[in-house]
Amino acid sequence: MMRLSVYSIPARLLSRISHATPAFLATALFFCGTCPLDAQRVKPGAAHTDHPAHPEETLSSFSLVDSNGKEMPLSTYKGKVVLIVNVASDSMYSVQLAGLSKLQDQYKDRGLVIIAVPSNDFGKGEPGTEAEIQKHYRDELHVTFTVTSKSAVSGKDELPLFTFLTGGKPDGKPGEEVHWNYTKFIVGREGKVLARFAPEVAPDDPDFEIAIDKALDGTLKPAEPKKGGPKEAGDSDDDDDDGGA
Repeated sequence: MMRLSVYSIPARLLSRISHATPAFLATALFFCGTCPLDAQRVKPGAAHTDHPAHPEETLSSFSLVDSNGKEMPLSTYKGKVVLIVNVASDSMYSVQLAGLSKLQDQYKDRGLVIIAVPSNDFGKGEPGTEAEIQKHYRDELHVTFTVTSKSAVSGKDELPLFTFLTGGKPDGKPGEEVHWNYTKFIVGREGKVLARFAPEVAPDDPDFEIAIDKALDGTLKPAEPKKGGPKEAGDSDDDDDDGGA
């Protein structure tokens, strides 16, 4: 039979034993004697597992709200290449919607998913009600990709997804926010942002199409941040002038 010493009994159990009844004491000693002592000690150099590391965020960590007001987990698109665009139907860049639909149709069989997030943040380019917005995109603009509910993509009400897309940190500090409508984010099959393109970069722009093609092939690598602050792909900042949405 294993011999016990006071050092083999956990401190919390010793505290209880000091006030225990004889029956409790006998039970406690029995279980301590039958448990492997190695399991009660943390070996030198072993990782502390009481507080596991926070899992790395990917696209699958987030959700949006769909056109019917229901939660839309982005984990649904795990393993896909996802192009996320903040759109506004009353915008000078809304002519890009047809090109985005063409892109979706062209590459969907290779795993491309386009998600449009309508927003009224810039130039008041999406002022309608939810029903009006969805009807306009579906029946009048004939988009072939997913259009979510209207949401804020910048500022204090910014969607957590856009904090992730723009390089926000887990502590809540924002990265380079979206500045205008039709900013485009390419997210790879592993759920990481691979590229960001400015609003004026059209869906049929050669560089943009090459980036989509490489993302689908798994050969597109994230661009290194430029000195002086992050820039969008295409070497152009968003236009913050309210003269055009």
